[in-house]
Amino acid sequence: LVNRLLRAGNYHEKEYVVTVNREVTREFLDGICGGVYLPDLNVTTRKCSAHKLSAHKFSIVLTQGYNRQIRRMCEAFGYRVKRLVRVRVLNIELGNLPAGTYRELAPEEKAELFHLIEHSYSAPKGNRKKEKETHGNTASRSSRTEKAQIQGGRKKTEGVSGRASEWKSADGMVADAKNRMRGEEKPTGQTGGSGKRNGGTHGRKKTV
Repeated sequence: LVNRLLRAGNYHEKEYVVTVNREVTREFLDGICGGVYLPDLNVTTRKCSAHKLSAHKFSIVLTQGYNRQIRRMCEAFGYRVKRLVRVRVLNIELGNLPAGTYRELAPEEKAELFHLIEHSYSAPKGNRKKEKETHGNTASRSSRTEKAQIQGGRKKTEGVSGRASEWKSADGMVADAKNRMRGEEKPTGQTGGSGKRNGGTHGRKKTV
């Protein structure tokens, strides 16, 4: 939420009350409102609005938020900032809220705020497309992942089936070999070569 409120690319208004060490003049206000080149940052500020509140105080509305932007803008015209207070962000006003305290937003304030930032970005300017694709392709990625899992499960099942067939074939070969061995076995323990399998004496004496 904070990024969506303060990201410069969203052009949301932030209002400040500034107290400086010199008298505020029309030329000074026109100068800072027309865009100021900041050599330390190598940028030129956007055009903004400002109006005088008292001899040494003025308010200014920005849609950016460079580091020490207002202080740098004032220094470009020979002014030094003595006090700086942000009094508004979009529709949310500081009012008379004491320092170190907070208040709950009224339902109508919250509703208007979320309406104002509805189409705002939280990612930096260079990552907007990436952010949009990230949110827009979540369903597609999930679908592809599920499809891959299904295919992977099918392959795994097929592999298990194949191995089962191999095991079954091996067991069959062993059984066939055992059957052949049983068919080739001959009676053992016969006495002499004339003994018969049925009715003969197979090396055992008959007890009377």
